[in-house]
Amino acid sequence: MEKRIFFWYTSGGVTAKLRLAEKFANVVFTASLESFRLPSKKVIITGHGIDTELFKPSDKKQATGNNVLKILSVGRISPVKNYEILIEAAKIFKKTRKDFLVTIVGEAGLIENGGYELRIKNKIKEHGLENNFYFTGKIEHKNLPRYYQSHDLFVHLSKTGSLDKTLLEAMACGMNVLSSNDAARSFLRKEMILKEGDPKDLADKIIGLQNKKYSEELRNYVLENHDLGRLINKISKIMAN
Repeated sequence: MEKRIFFWYTSGGVTAKLRLAEKFANVVFTASLESFRLPSKKVIITGHGIDTELFKPSDKKQATGNNVLKILSVGRISPVKNYEILIEAAKIFKKTRKDFLVTIVGEAGLIENGGYELRIKNKIKEHGLENNFYFTGKIEHKNLPRYYQSHDLFVHLSKTGSLDKTLLEAMACGMNVLSSNDAARSFLRKEMILKEGDPKDLADKIIGLQNKKYSEELRNYVLENHDLGRLINKISKIMAN
């Protein structure tokens, strides 16, 4: 039909379907360099589209009570999210600070990931961390801001390699963040970058960030590089040309 094809793709994986799709597309849009790993002259990096009017700091942040450090992780429960590293880090962290809570937002989603969820919950029990972990199950996207706004620190251990929107949503809400993601290395401070698969490094970095506030810096990065309005304007202009 002689229609131009604009293809949006954000994932670290390179599959046969992706190779075929790239051949048919005229332009490929992606959120970051790490989000499209197939060599192509068609690629245009646009950033993600975060609704910064929805994901923003709360004017009335909920009180944590008793100085409890509230740690958050958001995403489907699967091996690629590396939750066992967070559990091992919590075991280490509990030796120096007992008043903390780790909230995990998400569900297994796929049947084959149900076994993984059971394994990590058993690991939590083995380490005597039942009172330090809380699983919310599935939460609608529109209801996520209140979790970001009511927690102190966001931990992102995904092994996908591509830039994860949950990390940017947390930053837009003014949270301090820790990430082992390849794509995060270009814009996060060194003290926020984690060694992959290293629970002690995670525990040490949680301690190091406890009394530091980078809310404005992190939110401004999202506003300048991943705001939804800017993304729409950018893509619209490219398509018009």
